[in-house]
Amino acid sequence: MSQTDGVYKVYWNDTHVGDVRNPRWDDFPWAVGNFTPANLTGQLAEVLEWFGNLAESDDDELPEPPFPPELTDNWFLETPEGERKAISVPIVDKKSDTITWR
Repeated sequence: MSQTDGVYKVYWNDTHVGDVRNPRWDDFPWAVGNFTPANLTGQLAEVLEWFGNLAESDDDELPEPPFPPELTDNWFLETPEGERKAISVPIVDKKSDTITWR
C-alpha cells in the first residue's frame, strides 16, 4: 500500500460505508486508518459492530454470523484516484475511530 494524501473510501458493493484517512500498514498484511462512518444502514452497521466485537473477544473460534453471509463479501477500498481494491470485512474500533482491513 502506498501512502497517499487524500480520502480513501470503504464500500460494500456500491454502498459508501465510510472514509479512511491516514492509511498505513499495521501488522502486514493488515492495514489501519482513521475512520469516519457514512451511510451505515441497519445491516451494515450490524456487520461492522459484530466484527468489531469479535476482534475484542478472546475466543479463538469464529461463531456463525447472525446476518446473511453475502454481507461478508464485496467489500472494497477505493483510492483517492478512484481505483477499487477488494478487502476483507473491515474491523471498526469505535473507541479509537480506526478501521482495520486486509
